[in-house]
Amino acid sequence: MNKSAVIAVVAAIAVFAMAITPYAVTSDSKTDNNIYGIIGAMPEETATLLEAMNERECVKIGDREFHIGTLEGKKVVISECGYGKVNAGVSTQLMITEFGATAIINSGVAGTLDERVGVGDIVVSTDTVQHDYDMHEIGFERGLIPNVGVISINADEKLRTAAVNAIRATASGTEVFEGRVCTGDQFVSGTEEMNDITSVFGGMCCEMEGGAIAQVCYLNNIPFVIVRAISDDVDGGGPADYAEFEKEMAALCATMTIEMMKEL
Repeated sequence: MNKSAVIAVVAAIAVFAMAITPYAVTSDSKTDNNIYGIIGAMPEETATLLEAMNERECVKIGDREFHIGTLEGKKVVISECGYGKVNAGVSTQLMITEFGATAIINSGVAGTLDERVGVGDIVVSTDTVQHDYDMHEIGFERGLIPNVGVISINADEKLRTAAVNAIRATASGTEVFEGRVCTGDQFVSGTEEMNDITSVFGGMCCEMEGGAIAQVCYLNNIPFVIVRAISDDVDGGGPADYAEFEKEMAALCATMTIEMMKEL
């Protein structure tokens, strides 16, 4: 192969390598090389975070927007994933694969499953389960994900501690609980459904994304934590202006996430 041909091959390889390199997230921080992926299901859960970002750049993949930049000096990528497990799982994997996320934080709202946990309280996950994953008819324990081999997936202790400390720093009058988060592709709205979930899994709150995020993180060996502000009782009880209160709880979680960046 002549010299010109060698140069052409090297150039082609370089172009290909650039095409497959994940999007870079840069920061002035010299002490923390982590990239924190922050996921919310709805606009109210990400708006406050986006306003607080520095060096913000938006990258679109498919129908999803990923905002990369810094938050309190930490490198972050933030995305609104949409409702449900598939949406959450897709966004989580993209954050890891395309943006190099080394830890995932998911904050938002949920319904309580535990009479000790009331509207306005916050739950930080110890672990997650998927209450609607049910293959018991063919011999599997309810909640077991066969190809993964587990029912519950533990949250990262360092991220949990940072979340608890951040909540206490930003919302001193708020009750903070650490416990299991139950996830399913359904809006749980009655006592019968609640009792079915708690009789099998226990749990402090239920929502629609955390378990899927946890599963993707588990498969990629990435630490995670799920944080949920309680916006409603599963039996239908809650504030008269639910929509407005939900926004307030989502904004509280976002403020807590910003404070978490100082803790990490």
